[in-house]
Amino acid sequence: MPLLVAGPVVEKARKAGFSHVRALEPWQSARVGDLTISAAPGEHGVYEVTYVISGGGRSVYFAGDTLLIPELHTLTDRYGPLDVALLPVNGLRIRMPRSRQVVMNAEEAAELTATLRPKLAIPQHYAFTGGTIGDTLFLKSDKDPALFVDAVHRLVPDVPVKVINPGEPLTVTP
Repeated sequence: MPLLVAGPVVEKARKAGFSHVRALEPWQSARVGDLTISAAPGEHGVYEVTYVISGGGRSVYFAGDTLLIPELHTLTDRYGPLDVALLPVNGLRIRMPRSRQVVMNAEEAAELTATLRPKLAIPQHYAFTGGTIGDTLFLKSDKDPALFVDAVHRLVPDVPVKVINPGEPLTVTP
């Protein structure tokens, strides 16, 4: 089974010991068994892609840790309705030199939710930490997923939101 990665990560994956590595650029897709994995654009300060994973008539969007960029508003035009959207919500900023934002915040993620209208929205990346020193000196983020829940309820009250803890499994029933 191949390891699908963002373009420039191929060599790092191979150096880490993975032998069957395939790069996906934005808007490219690959089949893995019964699933289709499609890369979509992302932006994070380093090279980033996001993914739409579909199979069996279901689809999940995994936004990784991207900023909100205009191309993401076209996902349902390209891939159809989404069952689940996992969206980063912490608005991570790198404090130096100019407090540069590198991840969408709760309000931006709710705006994308309003465009995508998934059957279920799940906030993620809110528990990210750079450790005590990193969070104090270098990073700034919102760690409260309730900010996203509130924003989605305000913008698209008919889209349900489920907050899960890191590592907590989630079963989505048809």
